[in-house]
Order: sequence, then structure tokens, then C-alpha cells
Amino acid sequence: MSGETCDIDFRVRAYELGTAGCARLPVLLGYLQEAAALHARNLGFSHEEMSANSLFWVLTRLYLRLSPEAVARRWPGWRERVAVRTWPVCFERLQARRDFLLLDEQGRTMGSAVSSWVTLDTAARKLSPMPEELRQRIPVSDEHALEYQRRKTPGLEPADQTGGILMTAQRSDLDVNGHVNNAVLAAWALDEATTHLSPTARCTALEVAFRAEVLPGQSVLARSAPQGENVRLLGLFSADDGREHLRAASWWETVSAMGQS
Repeated sequence: MSGETCDIDFRVRAYELGTAGCARLPVLLGYLQEAAALHARNLGFSHEEMSANSLFWVLTRLYLRLSPEAVARRWPGWRERVAVRTWPVCFERLQARRDFLLLDEQGRTMGSAVSSWVTLDTAARKLSPMPEELRQRIPVSDEHALEYQRRKTPGLEPADQTGGILMTAQRSDLDVNGHVNNAVLAAWALDEATTHLSPTARCTALEVAFRAEVLPGQSVLARSAPQGENVRLLGLFSADDGREHLRAASWWETVSAMGQS
């Protein structure tokens, strides 16, 4: 691990397996988050250090694309190694970009990801700029995990914003920031989508915009709708007032039962 790059290995645990005995996609999202947190700590931006400045990090956007080879073969199973490499890329317009590579046990690239992070004020829970002396400590890089042109993630049409699966935030869903963790939110959205898909459908790419926190006791409705071939739009909406908490675009392919996670 260098100052600019962090490499961390994970071993797939039994409780992280899906029905086919492979790591589930939200588990991989959790690995990305853990690697980012570890590297932030090493760079001097840990939760404790940010709290001393009345700030905390939140993920606002993530685009994960799995390699065609990874989609075609079996995903990592119990006790198999998954490596994550991550590094900061830039800090622009209050947003920090961080990139990732996912590698399997043989060192093959499983996927690439791009993420955007902002800082919120711990008391007001609103966007708050990072002090310049902290911002200047964030390294930058010309290396990109993948070429990604930022765009507005498409949302569900009003006609599709009905029904859905009700999810209520429990204590076990919360993270150190006191809100439902981003990997849990993504899992809620993906779970609803899979009720409309073949059991052998695998998500090959996911673009997520996290638009509002889900706090303890709040309930959201998970909804989705198709958009063209192999694409499904996802959303989480407040059960009280319809506020949008998450919107996402997901890409899917049907794979063999052995390859399904």
C-alpha cells in the first residue's frame, strides 16, 4: 500500500453468499466501502478525524461495471479471495472522486468502479465544504479505473412510481453516521428488481445516485421498471411523502446457474 493507492484483500464469508454459493453484489459494494474507509484513515481522513471538524463523508454516486469475463465465469465463493485496489483521483466542485479495481483470486480484473463523495455537517446534516487545509492533503491521480462521463442518472417515470416493496430502517441497517448504509440501500433496490427477473439474471453494471439519507425508523418503497433491453431503472421513495432517496440504472444478463450469485 502506497500513500496514493490502497490494496486490501477480503475473504468471502459464509454469510455473504447467495443461493448459488457465490458472493452477492451488495457484498462487493461493501468491500469497496471498506477499502475506501481504510485508505481514508491512512490518509488522515478517518471518521474520528473528520468528526473533529464536525464533518462526515457520504457517498453520493457510484458506477460499477463488471468485466465480461467476470460475468461469464463463476463469482467468488466461500473463503475465496477478492482484492480491492482504490485511490483518490481528484477533488472538484466539493466532490472527491475515488476509483476502484476489483480483482479475483487469480489476479484477474472482476470489475471497475468510480465513486463521488461529499462532506456533510454532523449537526445540520447538510453539505459542508471541507476546510482548505484538509482538502490540500488529498492526493490526486491521472489514473482512472475506467472512462466515465458523469451524467444525470435517469429516474423512474411518474407512472412507475407506484406500488413497490416497503422497507423500514432498522438499527441493524445503520452505520457509524447514523443512517442506512449505502450498500444496504443498494441491496434494497436490487432485491426489488430481482423479483421481476429470471433467477439466473446477473447485474453486470450498476449506476447509483444517493439523493437523501434514510434515517432510523423511516420507511421507503423500493420500485423498478424496465428501460429498453437488459436495463432496469431502480428507485427508493419515502413512504410518507414520496421523496426520492435513491435512483439507479442497472444492466442485467442471464447466465448459467453455476455462474449466478
